[in-house]
This record gives sequence, C-alpha cells and structure tokens, in this order.
Amino acid sequence: MTNKDLANAAKDYMTVQTCYDKGFWCQYMSKQEYLRVLQMYPDNARYGNEKYCNTDIYAADCICWIKQLLGGGRVGRRLSYNEMSHNPVGDCTNEKFKAKLYDVIKTSTPPAGYGLATDSHAALSLGDGNWIDCNYGNGQNGVLVHSGGVPDYFTIGKIPGVEYNDHEEERAILTAFTDWLVDLYLNQ
Repeated sequence: MTNKDLANAAKDYMTVQTCYDKGFWCQYMSKQEYLRVLQMYPDNARYGNEKYCNTDIYAADCICWIKQLLGGGRVGRRLSYNEMSHNPVGDCTNEKFKAKLYDVIKTSTPPAGYGLATDSHAALSLGDGNWIDCNYGNGQNGVLVHSGGVPDYFTIGKIPGVEYNDHEEERAILTAFTDWLVDLYLNQ
C-alpha cells in the first residue's frame, strides 16, 4: 500500500463510530470479547465503552488501530488477530513501532502516511499539518483528526511495508512546467 492509501484508509474511520479500548484492533466488540479483553486491561472499565458491546463500533487503542490498518483492516473489513499481527511491523508496542520508523524527519508538516510515535502513543500523518490517532481524553474517545501541525514530541518517519513516492508532487509540477515550455515553443 502507498502512504496516501494508508492515510485515506485512516481517514475513512471518521465516517463510522469509534471508541478507545486497550487491546482492541477494531475486531467486533461482543460482550464476551469485551470481558475477555477487560481481564487483560482493567483500565478499559474507566472509558465507559461497555455500552457499545454488540454494536457496530470500531474499538481500538492507538497502536493496534495502526497495526490493523497496516494489516489490511478497513471500515467494513475487520481482521482476525492473525491477520492484524502479520502486518509489516508485527504485533509491536508503541516503543517498538517508534524504533521501526526510518528516514526520521523533524517537521510539523510531514507527508501523508508517515508514522508518528512516542514511547506511549502512535498516530499517522495525513499531510498538510494534519494527523490522526485513536485515543482517549480531552474530549476524544476513538479516532480523531487533529490540525495545526504535528506536535514536536513525536518521532516522525516512514513505516516499513508502506510505499513512499516522495517525488510525486515535484514530478507533477515539473511535468506541467515542461508541457508549458513545449507549448510555448510550438506556438511561436
């Protein structure tokens, strides 16, 4: 998948209901699955998302949401654990995701599809200073787009398994310019 495909798939989650629960990767949240995961992550009880059991909600934590996207999860396509864990970064933690990012850059406006990570959080750049994550707090409970630039506390880099075409926009500008030059020459 390309970096733009990844960013577009992430934005699609703004069209459905989402919530934040640790240990979820957008699998179906039946009551039984909620209780199973709650045993591993008792903090989930404080989020108040049990009310969404047996609905079409997409529950995830930050890193699992990204891993399911990398594994091919999409709105309308939920993954098994095996599918999610066999994504290009594996079933990693936030810290390991951060360590896997390469061609790391420092900017508040990274290109779309770049990974954003700290030791305790993971997100994705959407380009133009916008970014998206799955989180809880400050009025957020699920997937949300943020604007105004990527905060400087994130490590920003390319994600293994994602195809980056860093010169796509420059190629379009140069192609338009050369077309203009050819037209100018031929119309003399």
